[in-house]
Amino acid sequence: MIINTVKRYYNLRPSRDNSGKHTIHLRARVNGELVELGTTGVKIDLEKNWCNDTKTLKNPDNNKDIEGLIERFEASKDLINEVVRYYNKEEICLTGQLLKNEFEKALKNKCKLQSKKMITLDTLFEDFLSNQEQRVPINYQKLAHNTFRDYRYKFEKIKQFSTETNTPLSVGMINRAFVSNLKRWLIANFNNTDSSANKYIMRIKVVLNYGVEVGLIDKNPIFEVKTPKHYDTDLRHLNYEQILQLYKHEFYSERIQKVVDMYLFSCVTGICYADQVKLKTSNIDFQKRLIVDYRQKTKTRYTAPLTEIAFSIIQKYGSIEAMPKISNQRANEYLKLALYEIGIPEAFEFTFHSGRKSFVNYCLNREVNPVPAYDLIKMIGHTSIEELKTYGVRSDENVIVSFFK
Repeated sequence: MIINTVKRYYNLRPSRDNSGKHTIHLRARVNGELVELGTTGVKIDLEKNWCNDTKTLKNPDNNKDIEGLIERFEASKDLINEVVRYYNKEEICLTGQLLKNEFEKALKNKCKLQSKKMITLDTLFEDFLSNQEQRVPINYQKLAHNTFRDYRYKFEKIKQFSTETNTPLSVGMINRAFVSNLKRWLIANFNNTDSSANKYIMRIKVVLNYGVEVGLIDKNPIFEVKTPKHYDTDLRHLNYEQILQLYKHEFYSERIQKVVDMYLFSCVTGICYADQVKLKTSNIDFQKRLIVDYRQKTKTRYTAPLTEIAFSIIQKYGSIEAMPKISNQRANEYLKLALYEIGIPEAFEFTFHSGRKSFVNYCLNREVNPVPAYDLIKMIGHTSIEELKTYGVRSDENVIVSFFK
């Protein structure tokens, strides 16, 4: 059985800042070997605050600054004790160099832990936004602008909530009560629906998860707080005949035609706007007629079909990289005009994302070989059938027909 013995020594040296104070340095004798562990970072008045007999700090004037120094001094002793206990438990022989390495590592982690307690939600938001802007490829920065703007807008509202309700934004104060109070405040002051208020919570969750990912905080304090999803299966989408009508129609405006091509690509592959603009030729297997990539939103892998219409659109522009890249907002505006021109009912209620919904509804309801739900979720990059409720369901007629087949 190995029992390591460690004895601490303290060496006081004059500070280099000519303040007249002394810095406490720490030494230790580890199993008979003397090692210099380094400074404790504590500076004191030698005559007033150091007891030579007990080799400890004293505070005759009850000075708050000295109280803080005593805590730091005692913490350095505790760190050494933790290291020794660990090595004794594991029955590992401790050397002077090992103790020094472990002490420096433990001291660094202790300082890091102290800094984590000071992290606030606003500093996390700022760090997250600057980091995300650096991640976005140069060609697509304009496309991501609206997303950053939404984060910034919601962040300003959260700061307004903090100011008006006198609620601190320190990460340690973010909990279920914070979430409930924020939602009530948003609903009362801005007429937000419960669903809209939940989007603020989702943004906060993303930022907190980022903090965990980069090591700024230890855990997401509202990880288990649920934001219920509101499903609406009565969604605007095109049927296959309308998709063909849109494909065959020639538009007078080149800009509208480009948006239509992007939208049609989504209708026949199920690939959403954000994933479409980042596709590369390397993602496409022309022999197997597959498009394979990872969703930008969830990082989930998807395998979409390269249909004849999708292939013809790629050929039209020469490559997938050369396909139009228009902002989502502008694409939605031109899409409404295009659908209105070909006589689609309620054309001005459509958005670009309805292309993905059109694909799902076509796959579920086509007369010959409807796509099984388990295959469909892999095509569109979802992880559960429950998520398909957002996009569409089997029509009543097709459900009955499939029963009597």
